[in-house]
Amino acid sequence: MKKSYILILTITQVMFVEITVHTVYNFVLLVADLDLPVQELIPAQQKWKDIGRELGVKQDTLRDIHTNYSDLGGCLRVMLMKKLKRGCITWNYIFTILRTPYIGESNLADQLEAKYYPSKRSSMLVIMQ
Repeated sequence: MKKSYILILTITQVMFVEITVHTVYNFVLLVADLDLPVQELIPAQQKWKDIGRELGVKQDTLRDIHTNYSDLGGCLRVMLMKKLKRGCITWNYIFTILRTPYIGESNLADQLEAKYYPSKRSSMLVIMQ
């Protein structure tokens, strides 16, 4: 009987980098990060279906969410989770969608940008796997 072996290696690097705000905008949100976007999008939560359409969430999925969740905040959270399971969302993408004429939440996008990205540069610790 012949034995087979699989070797799995995990490499982790830690880097300190200086990045521009443009780069930060493009950081992908994770399911674990949803509390912040859901909280900050409360003023636009009544438009969760429209935001979902703009994010590319299928109409059937939006209908299922609407059927299974009664509160707008829950609908928004589940819709974002569904999108994150099938693709990625960045802060920049959220700001762009909020500014579309269809959504019409430019003021909210401006407020969020000013709140979270007030300077042109920031430093972060990045852990890469």
